[in-house]
Amino acid sequence: PGYPGGAAAPAPRPARAATKPPPRPSAENARAPRAGRPGLTRAGTLGDITNLLAGRGVTGPQKGAAKSALAAPAAAPAVAATLPQPSKPATTERGHGRERRPKEAGAGLSGGSAAVAPAELCKRDEAALAARGGASASAAFAVGSSAVAIGQPVLVAEAVEEATDPQEVKEYVEEIYSKLFHDEVLYLPRPNFMETQRDINGKMRAILVDWLVEVHTKYQLRIETLFLTVSLLDRYLAKMPIMRGRLQLVGVVAMFVASKFEEMRPPDVKDFVYITDNAYTKQDILVMECTLLTTLGFQIACPTAAHFLDLLERANNCDERHRQVAQYVAELALVELGMVRHTPSHLAAAAMLVSNEVLGRQPAWPAALARKSRHAEQALRGCAAELRALLRGAATTSLQAVRKKFSLPRYQSVATMVL
Repeated sequence: PGYPGGAAAPAPRPARAATKPPPRPSAENARAPRAGRPGLTRAGTLGDITNLLAGRGVTGPQKGAAKSALAAPAAAPAVAATLPQPSKPATTERGHGRERRPKEAGAGLSGGSAAVAPAELCKRDEAALAARGGASASAAFAVGSSAVAIGQPVLVAEAVEEATDPQEVKEYVEEIYSKLFHDEVLYLPRPNFMETQRDINGKMRAILVDWLVEVHTKYQLRIETLFLTVSLLDRYLAKMPIMRGRLQLVGVVAMFVASKFEEMRPPDVKDFVYITDNAYTKQDILVMECTLLTTLGFQIACPTAAHFLDLLERANNCDERHRQVAQYVAELALVELGMVRHTPSHLAAAAMLVSNEVLGRQPAWPAALARKSRHAEQALRGCAAELRALLRGAATTSLQAVRKKFSLPRYQSVATMVL
């Protein structure tokens, strides 16, 4: 009664059967712990750059010892063998003295970008290839929209092997390297820039670069990323005085920017927060990124020794072992502040000269290298002597990141050779 049209009242809803509470997990059916983000799993202790020891929080005086790398200029931080790996780790491929990371369809950059269909990815790759036309992103970007062939032609086309790889872009290689030779002096920092810094010195810079080399090795980044990182760091320090407590932040941001510029899958900003033991927040890194880019006028792409090493390794017909020796010598120079005064092409040529002498190549500086590097052997002797001194002292210096890196089998263990 009471319903329109004399309709019957709806049947009462059946009572819900009582459910038993779920059983407590036992040793057999216990749910596996939820995995964290792939790039930030704490697999073990990280020495001085973390405040966690074997999963336990550290308190008291031990936590003070776990401060980040450059809070005090005492000694280089020890990065243990278990730094967090970036998401979707991939093995590296060696080619032409560079570390190449294979492309994957649908593998987006950090920041949560959606997967891309293979067809769309191919279209983007073709467009990017037509736009950049070079062996690496920064080398191609340096060409820009204006074609400049300044000075004598570099004549490097014959150094590019006859390969089916479209990224060799033999049609544009002379134009690219002519641009790099012209621009290298424009991006060179002042040799005495450290004199304008009141709270930091060359030793602190060396500690920072040594630590960045170790981070670079753990993340298996490209050689171009490392050299661009140090270039951004030095160019910023040449223009902006900073306090020592912010020096590591500048170095981390320089690698963050360089990896986004060079890598297909750069480490995320959270990874850089992690490796500094949370000494800096995500906001600190993003604010410093804006400051660095503004200070440099957004001039990221610049010639580095890595670009010229690629050219000279081809011209010198280097095998993999020879490439690693030349790269080892060049990376030793990154830590030394005094080597900043040399142009990238001069440094790369001197490193190639030293590698030829170490491996007994005769002649040590053939005419093909002199022509393609635009440097005569006599002009390289001074820089080569400095590199020789760094090579002899590599085993005794307190900064061992470069030597440890090139003691690994994937770098042909060239640091263990009697050089």
